Amino acid sequence: KFLEPRGDEKRGIGVGKIIFPAVLLHGFFDAVLMSINVYIETSYDNFYDGGGNGKKEPYNVVILNLTVAVSLILIMAVSGTWYYIQNRKQSRRLKRMEKADGTYEDASHYSHPTYTTQSHSQESSVV
Repeated sequence: KFLEPRGDEKRGIGVGKIIFPAVLLHGFFDAVLMSINVYIETSYDNFYDGGGNGKKEPYNVVILNLTVAVSLILIMAVSGTWYYIQNRKQSRRLKRMEKADGTYEDASHYSHPTYTTQSHSQESSVV
């Protein structure tokens, strides 16, 4: 529906616009993981070059793990919110296009027979 031309107007969605959010999400996610691993490796290199200084770890493990967890959760929350917003916009665009074409059919009048109040009351009296 979104790729069809309308009149003289050329409409289309480039591949870049479709895959850009996924590339961005995975890029940020992987960048956080990579930067933490680089930090850990650099910390251990400096730690062993300095003789260890009597410490078990060259960095605070709790702070490092919390930083990673919060960063990744934040990335996922932002991308989930972005998806929700874009999904709503796309649904509204599709509904407007279908109404303009005369092909829109509201599904709110459909009902399943097992979910009507009459059939529910009959089922409960049998039990």
